[in-house]
Amino acid sequence: MFGRRKSSRGLKHASGPSMLLDKFRRLTAVNWSAGLAIIPTGESIGRFGCRPREGGDPVSDALCYWRRMLLMSRSLGARLRACEKNRAFPLLLSIEAGKGIALRALRHRKDAPMTALKFSLAVVLALLACATAACTGISGDRALQRVAHPPLGLPAVRIPPSNPLTAARIALGRQLFFDVRLSDNGRFSCATCHEPREAFTQTQAATPRGASGQPLPRNAPSLINAAYMDRLMHDGEAHSLEAQVLSPLFAVDEMANPSIAGFVSRVAALPDYAGRFEAAFGESATMPNIAKAIACYERTLLSGNAPFDLWRYGAKEKSLPDMAKAGYALFIGKAGCAACHTIGEADALFTDQSFHNTGVGSRAEKQRSADQTIDLGRERVTHDPLDRFKYRTPSLRNVARTGPYMHDGSFASLLEVVEFYNAGGAPNAGLDPRIHPLDLGDAEILSLVAFLESLTGDNIDDLANEAHAAER
Repeated sequence: MFGRRKSSRGLKHASGPSMLLDKFRRLTAVNWSAGLAIIPTGESIGRFGCRPREGGDPVSDALCYWRRMLLMSRSLGARLRACEKNRAFPLLLSIEAGKGIALRALRHRKDAPMTALKFSLAVVLALLACATAACTGISGDRALQRVAHPPLGLPAVRIPPSNPLTAARIALGRQLFFDVRLSDNGRFSCATCHEPREAFTQTQAATPRGASGQPLPRNAPSLINAAYMDRLMHDGEAHSLEAQVLSPLFAVDEMANPSIAGFVSRVAALPDYAGRFEAAFGESATMPNIAKAIACYERTLLSGNAPFDLWRYGAKEKSLPDMAKAGYALFIGKAGCAACHTIGEADALFTDQSFHNTGVGSRAEKQRSADQTIDLGRERVTHDPLDRFKYRTPSLRNVARTGPYMHDGSFASLLEVVEFYNAGGAPNAGLDPRIHPLDLGDAEILSLVAFLESLTGDNIDDLANEAHAAER
């Protein structure tokens, strides 16, 4: 029953359990636990390139089937890769233990293998759940460490006393972040507009689409390093991450939940969250706690240690190319970029946390169609006409990964952005006096772009993998 044989894909099944773990230690290791949960029919196995042989053992057939399924599963694959990267050996050990239980059950119940599988299923799934929890716990610990010791170039993170960071809150917030059931139509999550693999923004369109299917009026800002922002959203409407969470949840053109009470009741009734809020907050789900959990997760999305940081703050001269160094000289000098995108002696957020009229808003107003409303910028919040077309200065960290640019996503490339400022922005009555023609040559423009590209942190992909590893 456990002899060596070949599948139609040419995969050799080893003769013993220990050999199997060695052969499929990475992605295929999980197939023993996942495959035992459901023994597929011969027809469905064949559909994925595996064909059971007459008299063959069901475990090997299930392994072949689930190997194919696993290779097609992005979230499970990411989870395993993240666990392995974090040395989450309890996952593999639990899978091996579950496999052994199932093999023993099969040996003792040769006359009824399906009954044996059902008997062992609960144990196998429990072991896998524990292993997944171990992986999630490791990710939570890494997130806490990242906040306690921010990457090079970043300042200390300010944690609100009313919402201390804990591994339980981070893990809960991460799950909520990916949950499409938080939207009224069950199709949108926070990650829909802030996709981790796109640097926690959306790079495929100028602006995301909302619940109605229509494009939203504004570009989705990246959430990386959002923990440092004094105000969130392009017009600064939200004063904290906790407050910002509420806006998309109840905006009619975004996640479109009609009421807070109905939303909280729906989340509280989901079996996935049974006991989770009690463990994280000591009480059941409430609107403040839902917002706090998501904010806790977002607060851990830190990225620094960019080539610029290594050069300026790490004294590694060779980490920054000469072209980027020339761009830096322009950035703090002739181009005047650092007047708004500030750089400190010990760290740099590349933002003055203020609001400026650079002409993009007035330019968009002139180009809008008759059925489009005017985006007033900061004036929408303050009701002060002097704030018309003013928008928050974005951080430039990871800017090479977060296009398209400006509050409306109207510029597709960094080159377009630099050329816009080089031309003096878009003249209008409220234009910031710091915006004026720069008289930069082509080589200088390219040097500025090279400098901006040097601001990409070294862990962008790790943050994405860590996020998707816990996705359900």
